[in-house]
Amino acid sequence: MTALLGIIVLGVGLGASLFLPVPQTLKTNFDAGQSLYALGEYEGAIIEYSKVVKFSSRAVREDSIFIDYGEEFELPILSAAWYQLGNAYKRSGKHDNAVEAFRQITDDAIGVPEDIRSLVQFQMA
Repeated sequence: MTALLGIIVLGVGLGASLFLPVPQTLKTNFDAGQSLYALGEYEGAIIEYSKVVKFSSRAVREDSIFIDYGEEFELPILSAAWYQLGNAYKRSGKHDNAVEAFRQITDDAIGVPEDIRSLVQFQMA
């Protein structure tokens, strides 16, 4: 009886983990966007980065997930995704969308170093 209860609890836990968002989901989407961007598949990258910036869950605090951006910076995943989304839009010729994405970093982002904000402002020009 105890073993059966244990199996049921384990099954419920595993089932819930398939449906509950986790920080790794955001990182997976971001990494997929990075891979597509590197291949020049900007439309696919836009889709993946958009999944990150549109993500909303009470179970995950996006401001606690960071991405190593080069060797010098660590950015909150939302800021990194907005930046890369802007770059992907820019590469695909969607300048207005790029500016809007970049503006999310200059106007709203928390935890973004001033060097990155300056770089983003340069990108918007």
